[in-house]
Amino acid sequence: MSNKDNKQEVTDINNSTINQAGRDIIIKNDSQASSKLWDTFCRGLDMTFESLNAFLNSKTEARKYLSMEKAKVDAEVYRREKLDPYKELLNERIIAREARRQQNISDIAGTAYNELKSESSISSTPVDDIWAIRFVNDAEDISDESLKVIWGKILAGEIKSPGSYSLRALQTLKNLSKEEALLFAKACNMAIGYGEYFVIGNRHETNTGLGLSFDEANLLMEAGLLCPTFDAMDQFTCEDGFFSLVYQDYVIKITYPNHDKATAGVLMFTIAANQLYNIVQKSFDMPYILRVAGFFKKFGATKVEYGKYSKITDEGNINYDDNNLIELQ
Repeated sequence: MSNKDNKQEVTDINNSTINQAGRDIIIKNDSQASSKLWDTFCRGLDMTFESLNAFLNSKTEARKYLSMEKAKVDAEVYRREKLDPYKELLNERIIAREARRQQNISDIAGTAYNELKSESSISSTPVDDIWAIRFVNDAEDISDESLKVIWGKILAGEIKSPGSYSLRALQTLKNLSKEEALLFAKACNMAIGYGEYFVIGNRHETNTGLGLSFDEANLLMEAGLLCPTFDAMDQFTCEDGFFSLVYQDYVIKITYPNHDKATAGVLMFTIAANQLYNIVQKSFDMPYILRVAGFFKKFGATKVEYGKYSKITDEGNINYDDNNLIELQ
């Protein structure tokens, strides 16, 4: 196949991709969710709604945009380009790269729209301009399908409640490899807390099978998801001889009848990790809960129970019914 044929093939693929994005990305301006999603992308791309809509949905405009530079080239410059194959190759690379980026953004926007379309309460406050620009610039190079889902959920969460995800959280997420993202999901599945999360275990406990291994914890520290210390300790106040921990939708009640405090080593989530926690899909892990129960019993707990909680108050109090708790043996 000649260079000319290659060039035409890349251009055709790009036109097809952009017009497919126009059909799939979202998207009509027909609801608060879609309107705010459009607005965020327009500001992130520094385009008006009308120009973005026309670009995504008009084959003529897309082709015109992609060939704009070629239309400016006079006969002499074109002759020189033919003598220099690297210039033609560079044009092909730019077109292919931008087509790939457009598809990435389209996929992420589609995920965000699916997350938002059933939401009944969306803040009227617009997403910050700097945040929108940073998001688009970072998201356009996310090609892994599982990571696109995460980015789509981030966008949906920020549109629903601006300020939910910091620029630092975006930077942390951008630098995550797929391996690190999967490891973070593992940490989230064993995280204890509400709003601020931690994994039980420290330098002396990370390789006991309770939670993360030493190497796993160290990798998450390097990724900016765990606070960089293996020696953090937390004290849990025992009111009336017990204290309660939150694990996903459950409460774990730990009885220490002869103590006013219980101490355990913990691996604390960073601020960025606390923000990212809610977008990670989690599942209840009974073997892990049993390991947690065994851990506290080893240090003096006489009873460990668990069950669904009904509410967590603004003051951080956990409401649950003792009669519905199940004792862990």
